[in-house]
Amino acid sequence: AHGWLAQVKGSKLFILYPPSDTDLLQPLEGEATTQSPIDPLAPDLEIFPNYEKCHQYYAVLREGETLLCPDGWWHYAVSLDESITVMRNFYNAL
Repeated sequence: AHGWLAQVKGSKLFILYPPSDTDLLQPLEGEATTQSPIDPLAPDLEIFPNYEKCHQYYAVLREGETLLCPDGWWHYAVSLDESITVMRNFYNAL
């Protein structure tokens, strides 16, 4: 699913990774959602040395701004201050 995230209050840091980085992010098995054990703010490169090969895209979302996260893209988000974010997934009808 695609997703949009709109910042209502405060600001939030987003780090995005393209679908081609999936193997480098080492997805956890058996989870209901796709998750990675890697903390992008403090990656342990001894345990996850291939993380350095990832293609990271950074964005800081501020009040009134919206971010589109395309289907298959990974994202990590952290509030930079007190914040409210509205998020919705959607699918192509094709």
